[in-house]
Amino acid sequence: MGYDFRFDLILKYSSFLLEGLKNTVLISLLGLIIGLVIGLLIAILRLTKNRWLDYFLSFYVDFFRSIPQLAILFWFFYAIPLMTGYQVSALLSAAIALGILSSATLSEIFRGGILSLGSGQWEAASALGMTLLQAYRRIVLPQAIVRMLPPFSNMTISIVKASALASAVGVVDLMWQGNALMVYTNRRVEVFTVVAVMYFVLTYPQAILVNRVYKRLLKVD
Repeated sequence: MGYDFRFDLILKYSSFLLEGLKNTVLISLLGLIIGLVIGLLIAILRLTKNRWLDYFLSFYVDFFRSIPQLAILFWFFYAIPLMTGYQVSALLSAAIALGILSSATLSEIFRGGILSLGSGQWEAASALGMTLLQAYRRIVLPQAIVRMLPPFSNMTISIVKASALASAVGVVDLMWQGNALMVYTNRRVEVFTVVAVMYFVLTYPQAILVNRVYKRLLKVD
């Protein structure tokens, strides 16, 4: 009960933590982009009604949703150099691992949003002479995206939080810098309280923004 909190000492090294925050943002953005591209592709391919393709992609989704994130991160970090002969940076391997992991959940978000639309949307696109790609781009995805916003927001926050695991393979991110500062100052509670607040500041505005956009789009719809 006599512990003397020294947050002023930790705030002196705020620039040190902000350097790590840059890599946290970079890993999260790269992981999100990779996850979006692969996830959307998987969702569309599973809707082609090819039974064998659906079985394979369904296994892909279930597999990566069932494996611990840290195990996949280590696997990509050590396996990519062995398979390709090239040493990939820890940051890039972490981003790829996050992208692959998030693609499984994002594909289900995309697929659920697309399936939530009535068959009349597809019939209207066909009546207008649209190709499948045009139907997705002009009719299906614009409507589905509105319905996907809440789970998509949760997923982006999850990616940011999961990026903290990148420190386990040597990425100098916010969590890595926090650990280093904790060792240097021997102030565990203060360091990780500040780190937690920084993660909160990074994710909370995004959640608020998506919630407001979602409500506005619902009114327009």
